[in-house]
Amino acid sequence: MDHNTVTSDSSPHILLLAQPRTGSFLLQRMLGIEDQPNVHFDNHAPTHCEAAMLMEELGIASKGLEEWNESQKAQVMEHFASLTQSLLQRRAAAEADNKTLFYKDHPQFIWRLDARIQREDGGFDAILPQSDEAAHQAAATNPTILPVECLMSSRVVFSVRHPALSFASAFRGHIELRIHDPDNWRGELMRSWMTLTYSRVLYDWYRSYAQENESHQSPGDPIIVSMKDVIDDPSLVPKLAKMLGLDPSKVLSEWDTRSQPENDRILRKIYCRSINCSTGVLKEKAPDTVDLDVETAKWVEEFGGNAATILADCVKRAMPDYEYLMAWRLR
Repeated sequence: MDHNTVTSDSSPHILLLAQPRTGSFLLQRMLGIEDQPNVHFDNHAPTHCEAAMLMEELGIASKGLEEWNESQKAQVMEHFASLTQSLLQRRAAAEADNKTLFYKDHPQFIWRLDARIQREDGGFDAILPQSDEAAHQAAATNPTILPVECLMSSRVVFSVRHPALSFASAFRGHIELRIHDPDNWRGELMRSWMTLTYSRVLYDWYRSYAQENESHQSPGDPIIVSMKDVIDDPSLVPKLAKMLGLDPSKVLSEWDTRSQPENDRILRKIYCRSINCSTGVLKEKAPDTVDLDVETAKWVEEFGGNAATILADCVKRAMPDYEYLMAWRLR
């Protein structure tokens, strides 16, 4: 199936996978998810980001799995299981109402802990788990902690944005959060998050599994959406809505500003600030050109020389994956 083909054959559910700061809140708003009549959506539902935050609290986020003790492993796996169970319950509730579940997560937060490889600089890259099993090979190489059936019953959408823009934005937000030790976040932990390998590996796995396993009826190839394309050409969003089985008449190009609930999590307050203060797409979020040297000079002023160097290195490492994903994007 051509990944750019518009089809009205919708999947039961929609999974939006977004690296941090790639415009997922904007895409969600433009699709009019909250007003889609046949969509089950909880804007405050937990995501697997909470497991990542637990790893940071335990001081193991930048350590390989072999360095974790048994108690740490048990705590993280229990949290993973609880979050996945919450997702499956929401999925069941949507199906009971004959609705589509729209849910969002970040690729690196749903990743299997044994499917990462640590680089010499301390960061992690995504890999596929290896299996010698002849039967259920694809299921055994599922790189996420989500059940295969959950992935394959959803139309998966990846949002992408130039890493020089998304990485710097994520770094800026996490400094404001002040939940990390600044020195640690500016070093190993930042390198662990500033990568697009999770999106690329999962995209390739999903396409391969959907095409090679006739026992599962895939709703179609995953869709890659560039936030620059969405901002430059809003007509792309109704096209995406139709592909997802959503009502294109609910798509938004303008909206009212929103206030953030006082009791909302600080992370959401920070990362939803731009979309909640806006009344439409912000063109400045999608510059026509991104010059890494120019951006690095800005980072030196904002973050300091050491952080700017690390950011620039992470962007350079991510560019081949970004260009690969952009080659497959919806047009």
